[in-house]
Amino acid sequence: MHINGGYFMPSKIRRRVIPLLLCLMAVFALTGCGPLLELNQKYAHPEIYVNYGTAVSTDISEYVNMDTLSKEEQKYVKKNSSVVYHGNKVSGHKYDRPGTYPLTIYYEDQVYRKYQVTIKDLEKPKFKKAKDVYIFKDTELTDYELQDLLKGMFKATDNSGKVKLKLSHEQINVHKVRNYIVHATATDPYGNVSQAKATFHVQKAEYGAMGTYVYVSIPKQRLTYFVDGKINMSSPVVTGTQGVHDTPRGSYYINSMSTGTRLKGQGYDVTVQYWMAFIGGSFGIHSAQWRGAFGGNIYQYGGSHGCVNMPVYAAGELFQKVDIGTPVIVGD
Repeated sequence: MHINGGYFMPSKIRRRVIPLLLCLMAVFALTGCGPLLELNQKYAHPEIYVNYGTAVSTDISEYVNMDTLSKEEQKYVKKNSSVVYHGNKVSGHKYDRPGTYPLTIYYEDQVYRKYQVTIKDLEKPKFKKAKDVYIFKDTELTDYELQDLLKGMFKATDNSGKVKLKLSHEQINVHKVRNYIVHATATDPYGNVSQAKATFHVQKAEYGAMGTYVYVSIPKQRLTYFVDGKINMSSPVVTGTQGVHDTPRGSYYINSMSTGTRLKGQGYDVTVQYWMAFIGGSFGIHSAQWRGAFGGNIYQYGGSHGCVNMPVYAAGELFQKVDIGTPVIVGD
């Protein structure tokens, strides 16, 4: 029926149609008018697994297949969607610590998908160093010093920044010439394990032995520094006065190093430019700027109070090459 050029809807029909239209409008408001979304295949399941060190994306394009949408539809999806992720970032990085975290995709103000993101660390620790160590028979070592030598044979790193190193070996007898295999196990906080091994050599203390060390020959009055069994540098020296202040023969380690060190004792009070102690703080290798000659038979009548005197230039060179822990052999 038309009334004044319009269309008149009978009240009976109007009472039925209007609620239906209101209902449809409500459904439309809830569902929106955007395109249907198609998830990328790897996000079809509610569990997401990510390797440690990889950042979790909050870009909707990572999760939804945009290739099936027109440019206008893509714009609509990006404008009307969000990805909310609650991770636990590693300080200073964009990736999270291993664990399980929630991720939710919202589309048109509604929850579209919920996920559980599991960050898994599958990378094993890496050994940066597994190096043989050479010491000499009868070297005087405390248990603490021996453990330091053993730990120094290995170095391991991990992407987590933390690694636990455990060593296993037979009991080491420094009074017997023998080689010991040392096994190292590196474990990160997430249970990943790597292994390495190296050899702890107990060898005869003699000139030309393998390893890196300082050899002081009293009869020849010469100091020789070996690196991996090869001569690196050599210098004439003056050792302790024979029969009065003999330099003790034996196998030792450099235990401290310093510059501008004052040495004071009965009959002497001097400051030396380079000091490398190998028996407590009483015996060491040091520069002797007051001496005009080194080597020969000086030690038989005008030697030191027991230390190994070196020319300043040579002591400086040696000081730059050795470290605390470098073996020192005083022998023939």
